[in-house]
Amino acid sequence: LIENIARQYVPLSRQLLRAATELAAFEQPQLQATLRPSATRGAIASVSLSARALTLPNLRGLQVQELRASLDLPLLGDVVEPSPLKLTVGELRTSDGAVAQLVHADVDGSINPAHFYYAPHTIQLTANEVSARGFRVRGLSGEVRSKAPNQWAIDLIGLCLESSFAVQAQADLAEKTAEVDFQGALMPDLLEPISAEIGHDVRRWINFGEPVVLDVRARFQPGWKFERVTGRLAVSKVDAYHVSIDAAKAEIDFDGRHFIARHATATLGENQAWGSFEQDLSTLQFRFLLEGHLRPLEIGGWFGPWWPDFFQHFQFPAAPPSASVDVQGRWLAGYETTVFVYAQSTSPIVRDTALDYGRTIMFIRPNFFDALEFFGTRGSGEVRGSFARTIDLVRRDWSEMTFELESTMELKTGAGLLGPEMSDRFEPFGFVQAPRVKASGRLDGPASPRGVHQSMEIEAQGKGGFSVFAFPADDLSFRASLRDDELTLHEIQAVFANGNVSGRARIWGPDERRQLSFDATLLNANLRQAVTSISTFAATKRGRPAANADNFLPGKSQITLDLALKAEGRFDDLLSYKGTGNAVLKGAELGEVRLLGLLSDLLDFTALRFTTARGIFEVQGKKVTFPALSVTGANSAIEGHGDYMLETGEIDFKARVFPFQESKNLLQSVVGVVLMPLSTALEVKLTGPISTPAWAFVIGPTNFLRNLTQPTGTEPAPPTSSTPSPYLKR
Repeated sequence: LIENIARQYVPLSRQLLRAATELAAFEQPQLQATLRPSATRGAIASVSLSARALTLPNLRGLQVQELRASLDLPLLGDVVEPSPLKLTVGELRTSDGAVAQLVHADVDGSINPAHFYYAPHTIQLTANEVSARGFRVRGLSGEVRSKAPNQWAIDLIGLCLESSFAVQAQADLAEKTAEVDFQGALMPDLLEPISAEIGHDVRRWINFGEPVVLDVRARFQPGWKFERVTGRLAVSKVDAYHVSIDAAKAEIDFDGRHFIARHATATLGENQAWGSFEQDLSTLQFRFLLEGHLRPLEIGGWFGPWWPDFFQHFQFPAAPPSASVDVQGRWLAGYETTVFVYAQSTSPIVRDTALDYGRTIMFIRPNFFDALEFFGTRGSGEVRGSFARTIDLVRRDWSEMTFELESTMELKTGAGLLGPEMSDRFEPFGFVQAPRVKASGRLDGPASPRGVHQSMEIEAQGKGGFSVFAFPADDLSFRASLRDDELTLHEIQAVFANGNVSGRARIWGPDERRQLSFDATLLNANLRQAVTSISTFAATKRGRPAANADNFLPGKSQITLDLALKAEGRFDDLLSYKGTGNAVLKGAELGEVRLLGLLSDLLDFTALRFTTARGIFEVQGKKVTFPALSVTGANSAIEGHGDYMLETGEIDFKARVFPFQESKNLLQSVVGVVLMPLSTALEVKLTGPISTPAWAFVIGPTNFLRNLTQPTGTEPAPPTSSTPSPYLKR
């Protein structure tokens, strides 16, 4: 033994000198060694070391307080021997602020006495508290294992703000690289040190009300430089940039600048979405790719005022719409945001217009909404088309809208989808059955630099009853052009009183001075139905009860009417129109017309058999003048002229009656020749209300006889009675 010690004395002395040099790092060190004899190693030394402090500048400025260590090591030999080490430290502190308190380590290692080198293999570690860069862990415990020289595996568990976690890590001390797996929950308060660590206040974009459950892996490049973290997270009660999320989970990838959440799901009340989210923390650029069921206003906080300004017109009372959304932009620069969205919904309400079903594909910018396609149904009708709407973000009002649509739904419903400015333009048209409509155009709104303008092209075709400005008809088709306050109706085709209408019309001017001009023809219409419709329309416009058609045309008359009329006047004033026209009446019952039937008091119309009436007329505001009016039949004729007062319904007509002039019957021909002087001289005046006019002879039998006996120079006396002469009766 003495010989062995003697041989090892010099090498041992050299090792002790090197150790003495290292002892200079200790403050108030104390060393106690107990030797136990060993047949092979000379002696086994049980060494206890304590020091008030230890400073190791080359190891991240490590400072150790209250150090205690114990180790068993052989004095002789160059064979590596197992040698357990126990270490207790009151506090560890590094120059970058990492602190560990009450650290205890049980090290299973080996020592090489020849080189005075100790190699740990496994470390059982506990610490009362560890803190670094704002993070604080309590009750830390774990195991550190050496897998190869400078390569370590670490398993740790602990508490962070009362939430437990587990860490598994692989580290290469030579390369200064590591991979760290973390499972556990992080309290919302950790967002503050995380923000400080990455140099961005993440709470500006996201804040948590409950712990975040994480299962992630972090990688560190050489020099312990952070590379990225990947894994999964789940969180509840999230404020995601002014949008409250009840719960969310995702697979995440973060490299210190770019954050990506894949396979993400989120719940916002009854709204649900799943997809991905990307964020560049340096440029603040972001992108959402989402699908699910979501009301647009629920995510309005992610955008500027333009988002709710537009989507406030869309309501989904039954359930959130199904949607697929691609949102890209940059936080704090909402004007850069772009949105592609596909959405469909049952029972949506669009601009206060209820639909059974609706869907759309839209491209959205803060100042631009482009509905590449929209489709909706209501009852058996549907509407489809596209529109683009431009917004002035400064004035917060729309400046321009272009659109194209085809609709088979009720007209006001289809127009209402494009806004009140469109619905107002279709207000004059009413259909019993929804028409087929095509429309396209451009509208310039309140914020347009061009001023407020409208330009539209419309094609419509309807079956059944309809009304234009409350005037009734059937089976309408037309083309229309709108230029600001001028509406031109081209190629109008309709059915009125069972007759065919064709023509054109123009409406223009401001609402308080709106003008209407039209040029129309009516062929083969039923006179009684026409009189009824026109009388009702005129009475309604004047706020009076409708006149009874029987006053003018009793019974079920089959008289037909052909009419051509061209006139112009103030749209809302029926007594302002001026124009010209002509009319033809045909039918065996023509004598039943009130104006003609009055003459039956004079003549037996069953013998006269009137079949055709023709007339030209002029519309002169409150008066309609008939310069020429003729009524003809198989054996008789009437020629007349006069005025009809639209406001009072009174007439002032004069008519010459020519009975039996075209008879083919021999007896009637003889009678006609006898009565020729009488017939050519029979002139009647009709005056008073059209429903109950009075008549008087201007030139008649009484005046004729009176002229024969009247002294020369004496004026004939006026008629004394409206009672017809009984001598003219058959």
